[in-house]
Amino acid sequence: WASFRGGDVVIVDLKEMAGETAQLLECMEAQVATYRRQRLHGLRPPSRIARNWYVVALAAPASGYLMYRLMKEKLWITLAVNTYAKLGEFFQEHMLDPFQYIFTELFTSNGRKKIHDHEALASTIDSLKGMLEKWMTDCFPEMDKKEMTDRVNRMDLSLIEEEFEKQVPSAVTNFPNLLRVSLIEMQFIKKELMLAMNAIDDLLDSNEFNFRTMATVPAWMLFMVSRWGLRGLYYFINNKRTSKAETHWILRARLLDLERLLVIRDGAPPAPPPLTDGVLSGRADPSFPDTPLSPSPLDTPSPKAAAPADADDRPPHRGDALGRDDLGMVVLLVHGCRTMLLKNRSRFNKTDQLNVWEDLAELAGERGPVSIRQQLAVISRMRRTYKFLAPH
Repeated sequence: WASFRGGDVVIVDLKEMAGETAQLLECMEAQVATYRRQRLHGLRPPSRIARNWYVVALAAPASGYLMYRLMKEKLWITLAVNTYAKLGEFFQEHMLDPFQYIFTELFTSNGRKKIHDHEALASTIDSLKGMLEKWMTDCFPEMDKKEMTDRVNRMDLSLIEEEFEKQVPSAVTNFPNLLRVSLIEMQFIKKELMLAMNAIDDLLDSNEFNFRTMATVPAWMLFMVSRWGLRGLYYFINNKRTSKAETHWILRARLLDLERLLVIRDGAPPAPPPLTDGVLSGRADPSFPDTPLSPSPLDTPSPKAAAPADADDRPPHRGDALGRDDLGMVVLLVHGCRTMLLKNRSRFNKTDQLNVWEDLAELAGERGPVSIRQQLAVISRMRRTYKFLAPH
């Protein structure tokens, strides 16, 4: 595709030359990739199994033996059935029943079922009053009507207790009277028990919602532990060592380091000039202790030697732009932020990724020269714009 004419190279077929050049470039790229793989092979970290060999050495035999026992005696069927039954019972007691009651309590007019009967309690009280009134009428006919009515309404058993004490010594001969007094006391005990049940109902009505809510705490704890375990397993499988919150925290920390560097360099005074008198020598006349130390001619460098080697190449100090070292640090911090974005791109939406990438390019000066004030303004805008970069 080329020839010599009069000592000059003349291209005859440009298309053939372009094809051969492309083949040559592809061959060079393949060779460079091969050399890079060979050089980096020794720096590659060992596999995850090799790094955690002790875990594999302990877990593999135990897991194998457990699987062997489960499969040999068919224990896995019994284990699966029992686990399913326990989970169903746990779900029924700590999730379904409490939430059904809470829904019924908040959104319907149906209340909790009572453990006692109000009508039975009223009937028992009326029966007890009738028995007391009949007994007082038979045993104390001379008692004032008003006092008798008051004792009956208060269901006072003091007279019953006195009569019971009198009848006990002659229980055989006075058995009918003793039996009547005992039945009245049994009716009173029945009334007290029903009143206690009524009080228990009132107590349960006032605290049932709290009890049902507390019953869901184990279910929520199990849910949180399961979520934590599954998330850790997901991170382990996908080789992600940090969570979403930790990723955002690392980005905020690197942005803080970048802002701290820019604030220190914003309008900083220039560095002091180097010393021209050298370093004072410690060789003084010991016979004259009051003689001040003076620089030795050998220890006093010349002004030319005291100046740094690259003093002529160093650019003049500017308070609105970064030096070479600081600019390199900015590039490293920006590269760290970009690496976090690339490794955790699934944790950011596409719009935020593009916008953050553009802001980082502006910070690094890839969109043109920027001053320190402009870089600080970009950081301030990033903190205002992106929620995951806002300080907490």
